[in-house]
Amino acid sequence: KKNELHTLTDQGEILVPGLDFGSNRTLRVRYNRLNHQPFQLSILVSSKLARVRAKVRIFLIPKETPDQAAPLAVEMDRFLVSLNKGNNVIRRKSSQSTVSGKRQRSLLELQEALSSGNITESELSQFEAVAGRPPSGPKRKF
Repeated sequence: KKNELHTLTDQGEILVPGLDFGSNRTLRVRYNRLNHQPFQLSILVSSKLARVRAKVRIFLIPKETPDQAAPLAVEMDRFLVSLNKGNNVIRRKSSQSTVSGKRQRSLLELQEALSSGNITESELSQFEAVAGRPPSGPKRKF
């Protein structure tokens, strides 16, 4: 259906290096997490300019929020697109998201990848700190 996001709870797992500093043991932690069914976004964007690169950021914002001036927001995706003059239809599957839907590496896995040199620059960029929403809010005009 249009404009619906179906959520579910599933189980995640992370590896944590020994909590006892004198130990080399690794602890496996399982936890419940909020997840979602696969979805696809279709966005219509009109551009007055030809061949423009743009950054798209998608936010999930509840209809009702405690502070309307600073609504609660969850970033669902961010990516670059090339826009042509006129109307552009952007389609994006949830599985393509750089923010949601992917299992994140644990700190231990990240440390091992960094130590062995088995991590790319784009993989490192996924650990960029995300403030949540742009300073002027999600409806910012460019």
